[in-house]
Amino acid sequence: MKTMKTIEIDAAVYETLLRNIRSFEDNPNTVLRRILRLDTDRVERHDTTIGQSGISNEFDSPLEPSLVNGQKADNPRRSRARSGEILGMDEYHLPIMRALDRLGGQASSRQVLEVVETLMGDALTGKDLEKQESGEIRWRYRAQMSRLAMVKGGLLDSEAPHGTWILTEKGRKRARQNDAIKEESEL
Repeated sequence: MKTMKTIEIDAAVYETLLRNIRSFEDNPNTVLRRILRLDTDRVERHDTTIGQSGISNEFDSPLEPSLVNGQKADNPRRSRARSGEILGMDEYHLPIMRALDRLGGQASSRQVLEVVETLMGDALTGKDLEKQESGEIRWRYRAQMSRLAMVKGGLLDSEAPHGTWILTEKGRKRARQNDAIKEESEL
């Protein structure tokens, strides 16, 4: 039986986990084991003291992006986008709600993102359009993270099947209300 520990991680660490996940074969533990270059077939069976960094007692400072196990990684990550170089997470909310409204209230994430891309058009910056280390385009990843905030805010259905995004009545009203305001301002 595996002895598992629970740790708290901040949003940046969580986003790193999500960027490195391989669908259907990973969980947070396997992603961390791969990033830290630990034997993925072996699971530690002893207590591990978690240090300030949230990783282990080997380091007591945050893990630098280009360091793995205290050594330079073979392929360091691209630099993080600076504030203003990419769209804010909340700037995806209205396009996602509008896309879902146009798609009848529910659709696959792929379909939603295709419509969102069209709706956002030139608003997406060069940095938004960059491919991440994971292979995912930055804006698509950020739109998917925005979806989580929208679920928490009651704009999207938390009970939607995996891979399906469903607009709630609250989300539909918000999308249509913003569309009405936009139409009035164009008159």
